Amino acid sequence: MRRRSGCEMSSLGRGFIRKAAAAAVTAALLLSGAAYAEKLTPEQFESQFKAMAASGELGAALTAAYGAGPDKKEILTGYTALFASDAVAKRLVGEFDAAGLLDTANYPKNAERRDVMALFAQSFTEDLFVKGLRRLTPAEKKTYFKFLAFRLTQMSPVLCKRVAAGDPKASEDQEYVRVMRGLYAAMDKDLLQDFLSARSRAVLAEIRAFPAVAKVSGEKEREGRDAMNAALEARLAALPEGERTALKAGLTDPMKASAENTCRAFGFYLSTIASLTGEAGDNYVSTAVNRLAGRE
Repeated sequence: MRRRSGCEMSSLGRGFIRKAAAAAVTAALLLSGAAYAEKLTPEQFESQFKAMAASGELGAALTAAYGAGPDKKEILTGYTALFASDAVAKRLVGEFDAAGLLDTANYPKNAERRDVMALFAQSFTEDLFVKGLRRLTPAEKKTYFKFLAFRLTQMSPVLCKRVAAGDPKASEDQEYVRVMRGLYAAMDKDLLQDFLSARSRAVLAEIRAFPAVAKVSGEKEREGRDAMNAALEARLAALPEGERTALKAGLTDPMKASAENTCRAFGFYLSTIASLTGEAGDNYVSTAVNRLAGRE
């Protein structure tokens, strides 16, 4: 098998990784039918937003928007408490104001206002999350790759290959929107809890610019790449020959491989990152996250 450096496969999926929240938000807002009214001041909006986060209203809104069900409501409510913190609320109000969204905050119905706040807050924190992930522990970073690998399992092979290849129009596909809308409902509670916990910590870490970003270079980066290659080889060697051949086809030439093989290979690659252990493995994980965030 031709060996690939750390993020050759992960770079194929950058478009799909960064556009997830936008697709879900767009779909939800199209369904809301909300009306527009007067503009709130930033102070009024911040107060209202924090109150909804602290009360659990935003958590209820996200639970409904993503069809997560009552068994996931507590997890999502705990996650949206993040938005009640001064640091996050002030940052998001600035985002809302810069986008002109304070003009649409005062909906005639409280539920409409709450739903729009929750969905746009989720969208606005996406970039903070990916960048802030660089500041977290290796274990939390690995949770993200578990999440990404799971997300692929919810897509058809054709769509999976498109998003893995970075097709800019893939996020406009109705199947893509459905997958993103139903993702929290499909995830098991442990993964959802771990993922949203990491997301919360990453957003706060990026806003506070602390802890420092874990930077990997030189010999440590090479050791990490070797650890990843060794892990891929070991996992492949443990598989039946037919399955091993199919995965190698997707790993070595994903654009020419069948949709099924490319999709399975990309998921295999992501789950291998999540399985890495030791210092060298952690270095690879950090390198992969840094590149996803566009900072290396």
